[in-house]
Amino acid sequence: MNKNTNIIFRTILLLGGLAIIAAAFYLFEGSTENLSDQHKFLWISIVISYLVLFLPLYFPPKFSEDTGGAFIGYGLLSLNALFFIGGVVVSVVISFCVETYGMKIAVILFLVSCLSFLASIYLSALTGSHIDSVQAKEKNLLSSIKDIKEQVKMLSVKMNTLGDDFNECKNHYEKLSDKILYISPVDNNENAARLEKQIKDMLTEIAFSSFTSPDALSKQIAGLEQIVDMRKTILN
Repeated sequence: MNKNTNIIFRTILLLGGLAIIAAAFYLFEGSTENLSDQHKFLWISIVISYLVLFLPLYFPPKFSEDTGGAFIGYGLLSLNALFFIGGVVVSVVISFCVETYGMKIAVILFLVSCLSFLASIYLSALTGSHIDSVQAKEKNLLSSIKDIKEQVKMLSVKMNTLGDDFNECKNHYEKLSDKILYISPVDNNENAARLEKQIKDMLTEIAFSSFTSPDALSKQIAGLEQIVDMRKTILN
């Protein structure tokens, strides 16, 4: 369903709901003549409440599908909708049951409920977006470390195919790979990002080496270990 179809569908739902409210009004009341203030307030509150509740459906907040932002955001919105409906019901009951200042109290309570729910729509969207942002940032941090670990595993397979002349290099690399597997991601650190890029570049360089000399490979692994040790000193 494309964007235009979604808008048309939501508009039909909106107008359909208003039509049902109008039909209910004429079935129960017949006309606007001789309506008491309480009944006027009842039907006006129903219409306004419907429009307010439909607002997040007509203009739904956007959350990432692969994070928890949508769950938290819509969860808060649903909870606040229940409080809003409760506030509207209480205001209507007060308008009918309380004689002194009952209508004034009901109108104030209704307006407060509406404003509170509208504010909750913004806060729910803000909370969900913040969660999306945090989780996306964590995902980006983990992706770099994940790429490094994948390269380490692939290079380990290639190392195992080398002859006995490279046993010392293989043992050295095996110890180094254990170090790399325990590298922790860090937040917003340019030095960490630069060192991680260097590690990936050096792993690629070693992977495409000709492996003709154990001494040359040993120097490459030693250089890689130096960068890895520098990266491991950077923590959150």
